[in-house]
Amino acid sequence: MEIIKDNFRFLVIEAEGQLKLTYGLLSQFDLRVLEKIAAKDDYIDNLKTTIENACFSTIHSAKKALGQNDLNDIRALHVMAVNLERIADYCVNIGRQTRYLSDVGLLSRYDFKSMFMEIQKALAQISQVFAARELSGALAICRSEFQLDALYKQNFDRIMADLETGKKARDLVTVIFIFRYLERIGDAILNIGEALIFSIIGDRIKIRQVEALERTLSESGFEGNLVDIDFASIWGSRSGCRISRVGRKKPSGFKSQGIFKEGDIHKIQRERENIQRWDEIL
Repeated sequence: MEIIKDNFRFLVIEAEGQLKLTYGLLSQFDLRVLEKIAAKDDYIDNLKTTIENACFSTIHSAKKALGQNDLNDIRALHVMAVNLERIADYCVNIGRQTRYLSDVGLLSRYDFKSMFMEIQKALAQISQVFAARELSGALAICRSEFQLDALYKQNFDRIMADLETGKKARDLVTVIFIFRYLERIGDAILNIGEALIFSIIGDRIKIRQVEALERTLSESGFEGNLVDIDFASIWGSRSGCRISRVGRKKPSGFKSQGIFKEGDIHKIQRERENIQRWDEIL
């Protein structure tokens, strides 16, 4: 496990390096930087493959059964490694798009800096959050995707308004592609954040489900951290709803157990009304 974690830390550092190089390329348009980005991509691909192989071989060659926490960590590390490699690929794609710009100064009219800063902030937290098992940090990484979506929308609207003038249309289309890759990096960051949540809680749960669970627990009188909760999926319905059992890991004043169901709000509201109706009949 330690070898996997060491390689994972190296992969995070390399992904951060690719991001910094890409930002430098968009700021200065030095073709030598583009060559560096392409050269580092092969090393990152190999590092991801090394982690992937180590994850599966650790599971299959373990002399004794791995504990559930170790299995959760391995699954999370694999998901995060895949998405870090994907982020590095998007950086390469952004670099390649710059070749199609006839006016390299056009990009400076739009706020790509804020998106890079948000991505960098998220990447810088990954190793620490994983090592410390910080749920709040994992949620912060997930929320970076929401911020990146908002920044992408702001820039997209500006670019579309400029396109309507009919000037520099080809360059503006290229600029849209660059911002689109930055937005897709946000999707990969969300996947990493949710993998971190999985390694901490021990079950697959999306950030919006976590937020809904936190609100529900707070309203029911629970005054603790989600890390203290025993959360386990027990059923996934064909309609896409997810049903989980929620309880306390350790004995405490909060002895209640309950069912957490997440899905289409209108469907769940109808089910709640039906349950109340049957309760009244009973």
